[in-house]
Amino acid sequence: MAADVAWRLAKSLAIQQTICDKRPEQLKMDFALWNRPAVHQHIKLMHNIKLSIRAVGNYLARWGFTPQKSIKKAYEQRPEAVQTWLGLAWLGLAWLGLA
Repeated sequence: MAADVAWRLAKSLAIQQTICDKRPEQLKMDFALWNRPAVHQHIKLMHNIKLSIRAVGNYLARWGFTPQKSIKKAYEQRPEAVQTWLGLAWLGLAWLGLA
């Protein structure tokens, strides 16, 4: 029983370490980022453990990996530069007769 717990802990730590240290593409996987399907495939192929996608999500949450939404707003906005660029683009289009 204790050996089984130790084995599970070792596998768990190995999977977490891989997620932290590697990107899926470095492991020749067809994923850009770690998501539930990517982790599911990694666990299945590298550790020969079959889990449901839901179970993978539960493990990720337990390990502290939470899904994040991308931020739509740029951190360093420069409205003056945008207005200048738009003015120049408009002039270029007008010069070409496309405005």
